[in-house]
Amino acid sequence: MNLRHLELFYFTARAGGISAAIGTLRQPIRQPALSAQLQTLEADLGVRLFHRRPFFLTPAGEELFDYIEPFFQGLPDVCQRLAETEEHSLRIVAGPSTFSTHIPEVLRQLKTEEPKLNLRLQESPGSEAILECMRNQEADLAICAMQLEQADSLTGFTCRKLTEIPLGLLVPGSCPYKSLEGIPRSDDGMLTEPLISLPRAEIAASLFQQGLRDLGLIWRPSIEVTDFGTVAAYTLGGFGIGITTRIPGQALPDGLRLVDLPPAFPRLAIFVIVNKQTTPPSKRFVELLEKKARDVFS
Repeated sequence: MNLRHLELFYFTARAGGISAAIGTLRQPIRQPALSAQLQTLEADLGVRLFHRRPFFLTPAGEELFDYIEPFFQGLPDVCQRLAETEEHSLRIVAGPSTFSTHIPEVLRQLKTEEPKLNLRLQESPGSEAILECMRNQEADLAICAMQLEQADSLTGFTCRKLTEIPLGLLVPGSCPYKSLEGIPRSDDGMLTEPLISLPRAEIAASLFQQGLRDLGLIWRPSIEVTDFGTVAAYTLGGFGIGITTRIPGQALPDGLRLVDLPPAFPRLAIFVIVNKQTTPPSKRFVELLEKKARDVFS
């Protein structure tokens, strides 16, 4: 049985005839086509549903109409409620470190402006995993680090660069090193302290290694973990020196200190990625996010 045929029967029965139903249908259809599809429905069911002239429903037609009427009658209200829910929903995917600094302030302001906001946050480790969530339409927007050429190659999304974040080194508070130059190294330029890093495929790790190469240095990771929070935990535990980001206002765990890298070191570009079909909360969130980025990094 074809659902479209049931819909045509519903409107025909409600209008009191085939000719009368033509003007009530959402999708245009000619009278011969409507009549043919209703005949197909009767053939599928094996019963006559109505008499044409004068128009009236058979007992089978009345039973079918009584059964489907609540569905078709209530469908517009359901569609409107779904649209309203979608209009007030926002799904964001980002890395664990992203949600911990400054983003809560932006979300609180958005929630104040949109009290009905239905918010869903999803932490996803790594840029590729974040982009995969967007490709699978599991989120409305994403915040992640990317290379510029990677952002330019994305299709189906709008990518806007929020800011560029300096990289830094995380060391225990008692550590004597004040700069990258002070860390011991061998004669061939290899730094000898253990390095705690994100996986090599991650943008931050890749940029850090690029910066080392530009300086003629070699520093291979001893420990690779999935996020900056875990980098901090292992650095605090005395397992080595960690790679981190230098974000204004970011609180460091007690017992840790930040060491700046040389000014020429590559920076981490942070992008907001939005689906082409945006909702009002998505647009407003991006506006607030861009303002926060200007305030924090200007």
